[in-house]
Amino acid sequence: MDVKDRFKIPSSYSEKVAVADAKRVMSEYIADGCDVVWAHGSQFAPAIMEMAPTFPNVKFIAEGDGAFTNIPTNVWVIDRYFYMPSYAIGVLAGLMSTTKKVGFVTGLKLPFTIEEVNSFKQAFDKYAPGVEIHPIWIGDFNDPTKARQAAESLIAEGCDVFIDSANLNFYGVVEAIRSAPKTIYITNKYVDKSHLMPKNTIGAYWYDFRNMIMKMMNMMAEGKGGGQQTPMEYGPGKETYLGAIGAMVPSNVKNTVLQVDADLASGKIKPVRSFEEK
Repeated sequence: MDVKDRFKIPSSYSEKVAVADAKRVMSEYIADGCDVVWAHGSQFAPAIMEMAPTFPNVKFIAEGDGAFTNIPTNVWVIDRYFYMPSYAIGVLAGLMSTTKKVGFVTGLKLPFTIEEVNSFKQAFDKYAPGVEIHPIWIGDFNDPTKARQAAESLIAEGCDVFIDSANLNFYGVVEAIRSAPKTIYITNKYVDKSHLMPKNTIGAYWYDFRNMIMKMMNMMAEGKGGGQQTPMEYGPGKETYLGAIGAMVPSNVKNTVLQVDADLASGKIKPVRSFEEK
């Protein structure tokens, strides 16, 4: 059951909203009668925190990473916990790299992208010593042309595995991999994109925001949860989890990744969450 079925409410959405336009777009939805507004992306959280006191009868869902302070009581914050699945996919990418160089083309240098890089490093140190992450922040999550150029430069430097975390930039990285003189592997994030590169996709970590929004809406209906953060839980059946592992992945690597996945879900493995660039 999704939100519309559970709560019998209509919904609308806007895509590719610039950060500078966020308050205007949300204000227009509120003027149209929307009393629940969700802004997908941590870049929009400051706009929500600023607007929420002005619209006390509207419930806002924000996304963020790390601790927020002074959250308005009409704001529900999704803490995305990117460092958990990043650790598992880092193990997979590190073990699959023969050059010991893993590429990471992403958008803005935000806390969550730094968090991801730090988690990859921890995974490499433990399970793939000597492997290095090579990140490039191109300043935009949705510029496939810049993403392709960045990926091509990393391939030229010897990166033979890429970890995805870049929305539309993914398609630029895909084009760079297709044009590469040798086989380059890639992972997926959020949803399954393996049909675009079935022979190159080694695995994925997926996010079920539908499940998370349902959790937020249920808390609103029960009159609780506002003014605090709620983490996306990791593991099978939770909000974020390890996706399918590609058939080209050797069985010993697959077994290691699956064990790491289970140990993360159980709490046996506890990566350090860090937003400090190192």
